[in-house]
Amino acid sequence: MSKSHPSLQSRILLTDSPKDILSKLKSAVTDSEPSITFDPVSRPGVANLLTIWSALDPSGRTPEQLAETAHNDGWGMGKLKGAVGEVVVEGMKDVRGEYERVRKEHGYLSEVAKKGRETASERARETMIEVRKVIGLDQI
Repeated sequence: MSKSHPSLQSRILLTDSPKDILSKLKSAVTDSEPSITFDPVSRPGVANLLTIWSALDPSGRTPEQLAETAHNDGWGMGKLKGAVGEVVVEGMKDVRGEYERVRKEHGYLSEVAKKGRETASERARETMIEVRKVIGLDQI
C-alpha cells in the first residue's frame, strides 16, 4: 500500500466499501516467499501489511509479534492479506459510519461550507488590507 502511488488500488480510502478494502489488500504486492517474516528491507510489502495490522491490532502487538504468530501458525500470503483486511475493515467501521452519517446531512454540510467561505473571505480581506499597507497602496 502506498499513498503516493497514482493508482487508487495502492491505498485504502474512507469511501472504500469493506469489499473494496478486502480486494485492495488481497492484491497488495508482497513476494514469493511462502513464510511470514517482518523484514522491512528485504520484504517491504509483507512488512507494510504487518505494520498496518499492528497499527489497528486491538491487542497492540508489534509487527514482529504478528509475523511470529503468523509464521508459527504456518500462514501464507493469502491468509495474511485476509487477516489484515478484516482488521482494517473493523478498524475503519466507526470512522466510515460517521463519514456516511455526516455525508447524508446536506444542511449541515452546506452550513459548514458557508461558514468556511465566510471565514476565508474575511481572512483574505484582512490579508489584502495588510498587503496594501505594506506596498503603499492604502494611500491611494
